[in-house]
Amino acid sequence: MKKFLLILVLTLALLLNPLTAMARAGGSTGGGGSTGGSPSGGTTTSNHNDYDNGGYYHGGGYYGGGYYHRTNIFDVIIFGGFGLLFFAPGLRRVWQRRQSQRLEPQNTVPLPDELRAEFEPFFYQVEAAWTKNDLDTLSKLMAPRYFAKQRRILNNYRQQHKTDQLEGLVIIDLAQEITSAPTHLNVVVTAQARDYFVYSDQSAAYNQNSYDKTYIERFTEVWELTRDPHQPLVLTRIRQ
Repeated sequence: MKKFLLILVLTLALLLNPLTAMARAGGSTGGGGSTGGSPSGGTTTSNHNDYDNGGYYHGGGYYGGGYYHRTNIFDVIIFGGFGLLFFAPGLRRVWQRRQSQRLEPQNTVPLPDELRAEFEPFFYQVEAAWTKNDLDTLSKLMAPRYFAKQRRILNNYRQQHKTDQLEGLVIIDLAQEITSAPTHLNVVVTAQARDYFVYSDQSAAYNQNSYDKTYIERFTEVWELTRDPHQPLVLTRIRQ
């Protein structure tokens, strides 16, 4: 039973685990999770179950003649677990496809020149602060809730003695995702960079090997911002 429960837990973890996370600003916490929580790995290209706590419940049957059928929580776990094991791969593919579609840019138009001139330095400022673990600067460029999420990621990096580096970061193209709120600006960023980690507790040879295993790759993200004519841009989310 313990072995089966372990398999069931691992299957659930695999099924519910989000898409591969980014190491850039906006990556999710946990070493493989999104939006939000901890990034791991290099840059990617663009593209409740409630049980009866009483343990037993009536499953039907004869109350007389000595026969009585009972179903317990272990029956639910066993049969439900086998069902998950059988359907998990297909369900995960469906979930990944829907997640990818949800994050993809929608209703885009070319980004006007005045917004481009405003966004480009903001983009590079955020990414530069990210690679330096500059929390003070990031706190001024991000909304409080989003900053708290990114701070957890960078604190996790620090505990792991690593910093994320973006070499050769350059914007390739910018577009605007149409939103219903005039104070919101969603910018679709297509850029490229070599994205890798440097570990302060590892040798130069180790870090060089980490660097050599990564390549300059292109990626697309949607930067969601609030925009007020009397205030600077504020980053509220990065869809990766």
